[in-house]
Amino acid sequence: MTKDELTRLVGRLERRVRRLEATLAEERAQVTRRVNAVRTAADRKVAAMMRELAALRHHEARAQALERLLSERTAGDADGRDASHPAG
Repeated sequence: MTKDELTRLVGRLERRVRRLEATLAEERAQVTRRVNAVRTAADRKVAAMMRELAALRHHEARAQALERLLSERTAGDADGRDASHPAG
């Protein structure tokens, strides 16, 4: 192989390396974008689940409060008085 052929070969290899480096950089950027998109979607799902849990806890607390009121009223009725209508 002559010196000119080696010079051309080195030039071609350097160009190929630059193209491969550019391709690698683009693929890394795509992976980063995909990971960020997946992370954002997961964060949104977690936030939605947290809102749902908060709503369920609120409904559970309301149900427990109503249950207490009902048991108090039932206990008052069992004692022979109507808790909804004070004596008088």
